[in-house]
Amino acid sequence: MMDDDDFELALQRSWPHLVGIDVDEAKAVIEAEAPDLHVGPVPLGYDVTCDLRTDRVRLWHDPDTRLVIGIPRVG
Repeated sequence: MMDDDDFELALQRSWPHLVGIDVDEAKAVIEAEAPDLHVGPVPLGYDVTCDLRTDRVRLWHDPDTRLVIGIPRVG
């Protein structure tokens, strides 16, 4: 179970408020807040590696609308 510190860290490394906005805008927000992260837009349906990286955020988005469809988070 998460303690308060783990929960706070998880909130700092996820951006639920970006779901539903344009993927390029979301990328800019994350890069401004966390310039140490590599932010990569990924259209739904694309294959990606399953490795866990603490310096990466994948922005899953609808390829037709380019709107973010999943909560961006480090990993």
